[in-house]
Amino acid sequence: IYTSGKSSTSAGLTATAVKDEFGDGRWTLEPHPLPWVIMPRLAAPLAMRRDPDTGLAALLMGRPEDCFAISMPENEDYHRSVYLSLFGRDFQAGEEATTRARLVIDAGLSAEQAMALFDAFLRDE
Repeated sequence: IYTSGKSSTSAGLTATAVKDEFGDGRWTLEPHPLPWVIMPRLAAPLAMRRDPDTGLAALLMGRPEDCFAISMPENEDYHRSVYLSLFGRDFQAGEEATTRARLVIDAGLSAEQAMALFDAFLRDE
């Protein structure tokens, strides 16, 4: 999920993209009582937040098979958090699960560079 510009207010706007397990496997925005930033369907668990003043970007990525949703407030929100929702199931007592995620901090990171970094992350398994 990538948001930019002044298309919405900074009143705690949050967007969550959920993986469509029953359709073609892309990521979609689910209905929610909060106002949403409407974005196109997504194909990967990849989120980028950029500081508008410095251009410094945080890129967070997860494994598609483990990550079922990405949540983050709209770009104007002060805390600029990003959340990966993992596994999407209940665990039994003592059961363990492992996944990988990667965080990249960089200035001037483009969408094309972000996708190349995500592709490299998937190859590093």
